[in-house]
Amino acid sequence: MSQATCTHEIQIGAPDGAGAVELELRLAHLAPTTVGRGSDWFVEIPAPANLEEIEAVVRAWLDDLGEPSTTIRADGQVVVVESHRSPMRPARHYDFIG
Repeated sequence: MSQATCTHEIQIGAPDGAGAVELELRLAHLAPTTVGRGSDWFVEIPAPANLEEIEAVVRAWLDDLGEPSTTIRADGQVVVVESHRSPMRPARHYDFIG
């Protein structure tokens, strides 16, 4: 892991508690913690981590949730991560007939 991409004090915004727990599970190898403050939910990563790796996991998580974006706070900087999905495309496949 290069020094340029190694970050500390990472906090990732989540839309709700269930979404935060799902992200915590996806990042389990980094020992994250789900935190709820009022109606706000976050996943915090306590150890140094590769921000590029986290962004890739967060982007896939956003795609699966159908959320357009979230913020990652890392080392005093705010990074907005957007999903790959088009905002006009539904997140769930309710019309799928298997």
